Amino acid sequence: MLGTKTKATAALKIMVFEVENLFLGIELESVQKVLAMPIIHKGGNSFLGVTQVENQQIVVLDLYHTIYGVSGQQGKGYFIIVKAGDKRYGLTTATLPTMAQIPLTDFCPVPAEYRDRDTLGIADRMAQVVLNKNTVSTVFLLDPMRLTALVQQFDQGTMKREHQTLTSVRFPTEVLDLPVPPSADPVAGDFQRDWV
Repeated sequence: MLGTKTKATAALKIMVFEVENLFLGIELESVQKVLAMPIIHKGGNSFLGVTQVENQQIVVLDLYHTIYGVSGQQGKGYFIIVKAGDKRYGLTTATLPTMAQIPLTDFCPVPAEYRDRDTLGIADRMAQVVLNKNTVSTVFLLDPMRLTALVQQFDQGTMKREHQTLTSVRFPTEVLDLPVPPSADPVAGDFQRDWV
């Protein structure tokens, strides 16, 4: 009698967060920490900001500005520190990020014709994901190295800069324990890693 074997499906563990009405994802291995929103210093309508976390200066990327062309309003929310090569960047979101485990076969590439012409070109893959209450949402998976490319474009003057008064908003900083959806395997310490 022949036995049956179930082949494990390779999956990718990601963190999902919202920017306005879009769901963005980033691989867990690129996530360093998730904090309550710290003080962010930002000039006018620029998509770049800066903050200090544990004596480290972190460049903050306003993905709302990158995608929609205007700066998002600063308010209470969450701050995600991600690693891209030897760089660290901060991303902001108004809602609590969650973790998900998605089969690699569920991802498809963002078409190059779209990626090269749209502000969502910072994402290289996308997938249909059930996030909550059996609601299917499209998640765009960010490529951390494309975040570095955004900063380089800004340095080269290819992105619009507006020099206005520097503004700061203060919120308490604390490390958070994030909920894990039932379909995802807990990953101990994913958001509490020591910086190398």
